Amino acid sequence: MCLKRCNPSDLANEKAERINELLATVDKTIKKLKGETKIQLKEHYQRFSDEQIEKYRQEVRQRWGDDVLRASEDRVIGMGKERFTALQAEGGSIFKAISDDIPKGFNSAEVQEQVAK
Repeated sequence: MCLKRCNPSDLANEKAERINELLATVDKTIKKLKGETKIQLKEHYQRFSDEQIEKYRQEVRQRWGDDVLRASEDRVIGMGKERFTALQAEGGSIFKAISDDIPKGFNSAEVQEQVAK
């Protein structure tokens, strides 16, 4: 953004670009709220390669079948990205608490409290 001397057309272009970004965000949000768009499953597993994702999906298919895989993926997609991110953060903090307390033993009250979550 122009802070000192600015060409008026540059300032206008920057404002127009920002307004277009905001409008696109609003449109995307409205479509999501109306159920017109879904978050893609791949968005939930950003840290995994396509090969890793397919490996895990194949393991689920072999152990529990296609119906369980579909139901699980539908639940993940249905919770939305914000809820999924919060769930991942919660899981990360639980995992860290367990790893911090594991020297006390897996049967310790502290570890079992985290496992119960």
